[in-house]
Amino acid sequence: MPAEIENVAEMTGRRIVSGDDFGTVMFVGEVPPASGVWLGIEWDDPQRGRHDGSRNGIQYFQCRHPTGGSFLRPNKADFGRDIVSAIREKYIPKDLETGDIDESVMSLGNKTVEMIGAKKVATKQSSFENLSEVTLRCERISVAGDTSLEASNIKELNISKNLLPSWKELSNITRQLKRLEVLDISENRLAIPSAPETLLPYFSSLQELLMNRVYISWSELLHCAAMWQSLRKLHVCFNDLTCIDRSPENIWQHLELMNLEGNGLQSWEDVLHLGKLPKLQTLILNSNELSQIYFNDVGPGQHTSFFPALKSISVNHNAISEWLSISELNKLQSLEEVFLKFNPITSEISPSDVRGKLIAKLRRLKKSNNSPVERGERRGAEIDYLKQHCNEWLESGGSRDLSKSNPSEEFLKLHPTYEKLLEIYGAPEEGETVVLAKDLKSTLIEVCIICPTDPSKKQLKKKLPGGMELQKLRSLIQKIYRIDVCSQQLYYTRKEGDGLKIKMDNDLRTLDFYGIESGDTIFVKY
Repeated sequence: MPAEIENVAEMTGRRIVSGDDFGTVMFVGEVPPASGVWLGIEWDDPQRGRHDGSRNGIQYFQCRHPTGGSFLRPNKADFGRDIVSAIREKYIPKDLETGDIDESVMSLGNKTVEMIGAKKVATKQSSFENLSEVTLRCERISVAGDTSLEASNIKELNISKNLLPSWKELSNITRQLKRLEVLDISENRLAIPSAPETLLPYFSSLQELLMNRVYISWSELLHCAAMWQSLRKLHVCFNDLTCIDRSPENIWQHLELMNLEGNGLQSWEDVLHLGKLPKLQTLILNSNELSQIYFNDVGPGQHTSFFPALKSISVNHNAISEWLSISELNKLQSLEEVFLKFNPITSEISPSDVRGKLIAKLRRLKKSNNSPVERGERRGAEIDYLKQHCNEWLESGGSRDLSKSNPSEEFLKLHPTYEKLLEIYGAPEEGETVVLAKDLKSTLIEVCIICPTDPSKKQLKKKLPGGMELQKLRSLIQKIYRIDVCSQQLYYTRKEGDGLKIKMDNDLRTLDFYGIESGDTIFVKY
C-alpha cells in the first residue's frame, strides 16, 4: 500500500515506486486544467515517462531526459516503508514455536513429525542482534523509521534498489550499525549532502562500498569521499563516468580496490589520475572503451611512478589493439595479475598464443585470466617468444654476438623483456626462428611417448596437434597403453634441455600451453 504523507510539501525529493517503475518526486501541486494535486515524477527509466517536465508550455520541473517525466496522482505512488519493518518481515519468524515452518511440511502421511530445534532456531532468529549479513534488495525501504534497529552486529548490508532519497537518510540507518563493513547501495538515487564530512562518523567502519548504477558524477564522488575515509574497496560500475578528474591527495589513502566497469572510459589519461593512490592493488576497467595503455614518465625497462602498489589489472572488453599497450604494463613495479579478454589484439591469435605473449612480455606475471603461471609454462613461453621475434630483433640492430647487439629503441619499447630473455636463454640459432602456424598440418608436434613404469610398454612416436588438450592426450594414452586416465601422471622433457621433468596436471590446458615442441619427450607414470 502507498505510504501516507501528511504534508504534501514533504513529498518533493522523495523516491517512489509505481508498479515496477522507480522515480523521484520533482514537483507537487496543481497542473491546470486538471484539478487536485499531482506529483511530477522523473522516472529512472525514461521510457516510462512522456515529457521533459512541461505541460501546455509551462515547465513544472526539469528532467535529464526529454521523455523522462510524467504526472502521477499521489494515491498511485508508493513511498515505501522503514528498514525495521523490512528486516522484521524478512528475517524474524512470526511463530516462535515452528519458526514459520508450514505444518503441512511437518507431517508425513498421517504421522506428525516433530521439528527438533525449530523453536531454538526461531528464538535465535527473533533478535536483530543475531544478524550479521542482511540483504534487503528491492524491499521498498525509504526511511530509517522511528524504531531503533538494535542490530549492532550487522557487518554486511545490501540495501540496493530501494527508495532511500539521500545520504542523510541513509546515515540515519548506518549510525545504528557500528560494525558495518560492507554496504551495497546500488541502484538508489541519493541526494548529495552539502557537507559530507559531517556524516563521516556514521560510515567510519566502512571497508567496502558498492555504488553501481547510482548515476553519480565524478565530481560528486570526490565530494562524497569525505564520508568514507577508511574505505578499502570501491565499486562504481555503470555510472557513465566517461571522464575522471585528478583526485585530491588526501582522499582514498587506504583504497586497495577500485572497480570502474562499464563507464564508457576512453582515455588512459583519465585512468592515470588514479595513479597516485598509494595502496591501490586491484584496478578493474572491464567493459570500457580504452584503446591504449601507456606510462610516458619512464622508458622501457624502468618502473613508472604511477600505481606503485598495483598487483592486478583487468581490461576485459575494451578496445586495446596494439601489443605495445601490454608491453607498457611491464613498467608497473608490483604487477602480478592481468585479465585480458575480448580486445582486438586477443582476436588476432589463439588464446594459448595470447597467454604466451602475456607471460613473455610481463616477467613478474603470476596469474593470467585467473590461471596461475607455472614455472615450466613460463620457460616455454619465453623461449617461443625469443624465436618468434628473433628476425625482428636482428633487423632492428640485434646480433647473436650479444656484445655487439644494439637493437633500436622502437624494438625495445615493444619488447622490453627481450634483452633479459637473451641473457637467460641466449639468442636463437639460425633455423630456430618460427612464425606462428596457420593450419593444422603445420601445428603438428612430433613427440616421443615413454612409459618408464612398465618397460614392456613400447616407446612410441606420435604427431599431435599443439592445440590438443591434456585430457584428450590422457584418453589417447589409455587406448594405447591401457592405463586408466585417473592413474596417469604426465611429465615432459625438452629435446635440448637439461633433462628436467616438468609435470603436466591441468587437463584443460593444451600442449602449446606447456610449450611442448617437436622432439620433446612425454613420460607416462602410474
